[in-house]
Amino acid sequence: MIIPVPLPENSGLGVVEHRPKTPLKVKAPGIALSIVGVLDTLYAILNCLSHLNPETHSGPMPSEFRNNEFMREMWKSMSESDPVVGTLVSILMAIVGAIIIFGGIRMLKMSNYALSITASILSMLPCVTALGCCGIGQAVGIWSFVVLLSQDVKSGFIRNTA
Repeated sequence: MIIPVPLPENSGLGVVEHRPKTPLKVKAPGIALSIVGVLDTLYAILNCLSHLNPETHSGPMPSEFRNNEFMREMWKSMSESDPVVGTLVSILMAIVGAIIIFGGIRMLKMSNYALSITASILSMLPCVTALGCCGIGQAVGIWSFVVLLSQDVKSGFIRNTA
């Protein structure tokens, strides 16, 4: 929403448009949400490329994995996984990452409340986002969700859409 600000007649500038600043309360979680989306998307792209490369899942097991049962099982499951399914899951993760990025940007601009809420919820899902598995996605998602639910932020979004 652009608010026209009249200036004194002798200034020679006429009317200057003034955009309300994004509240500081929204900036930090909006930026953090966008960063989570970028990192999730980068991970998804790298994961997709690894599934498309047949040499990634072939070859002998590394020697350091032989003495660790967990790593042996992980290597076995990776070598037996279907690259098509892995690629499709990676593409889905990249799409979710892009939604999180755009939701964070819209949160900063305070222009699309529903997308911002959706992005904060998606960032918390552990099996859909890379950072959701280690707790960073949940922390940022909960933080942005709580900020978005505050009444002054809601009214800011409403003012910007009117």
